[in-house]
Amino acid sequence: MAQSKLSLPDSGDRQAWLVMTKSAYRRLGGGSKYDDNPASHYSWDSTVPNHLNVRAGDIILLWNERESLG
Repeated sequence: MAQSKLSLPDSGDRQAWLVMTKSAYRRLGGGSKYDDNPASHYSWDSTVPNHLNVRAGDIILLWNERESLG
């Protein structure tokens, strides 16, 4: 998950994260794909930088290397 931490004015304790999805992306060292579905969920594991920093209530912007997906 490529991530960029964004600052939000008056956002309280919430953080914003830019995350990336690819249709052909595979986990390093394994053969399974992440099960991302832009309509319902985004998945990551403990190998992703900042994986412990994302919290409920944070804002996540999903990007596919060409455009924002939401």
